[in-house]
Amino acid sequence: RLDPAKMSSWFTVFMYLFASICIDVMGNLTYTLPGMGELGDFVWAPIASQIVTKLFDSKAFGWMEFVEEVTFLDFLPTATIAWVWYYWPFVVLGLQRTLCRCCGQRGQAYAIPKAKAKAKVRTEQR
Repeated sequence: RLDPAKMSSWFTVFMYLFASICIDVMGNLTYTLPGMGELGDFVWAPIASQIVTKLFDSKAFGWMEFVEEVTFLDFLPTATIAWVWYYWPFVVLGLQRTLCRCCGQRGQAYAIPKAKAKAKVRTEQR
C-alpha cells in the first residue's frame, strides 16, 4: 500500500482514478478492431497486470486484472474496483463534507459527534 503522505492530496487520489479508468478502457478498446479482440487482450493482459500491481501495490489485484483480460470478463472494471477498494475512505470523507455543506453544518462530519457521545457514555459507565 501507499503511504498516507502520498494519499493526502485529492489531486493524487483522482489521478489514480483517472489511471484506473484508462486501464479499464484500454482493455475494452481491443474489441474495437475487428478480429483483434482476444489477441489484443493477450498482449494487454501482462502490461495491465503489471501497471495495476505497481499502482496499488497489490499482487492480488494484479492477478485479477490479468485473469479478467485473458478470459471473457472484459466487462468488469477491475482497476477501477481496485481504486474503490483502496480509496473508499476518501470517497466517504468527500461525501460527508459535501453533505455537511449542503445541510449547513460547517464542515462537521456526522460520525464525529456520535463517536464522541459514545466515548462519553463509556467513560461515565466506568
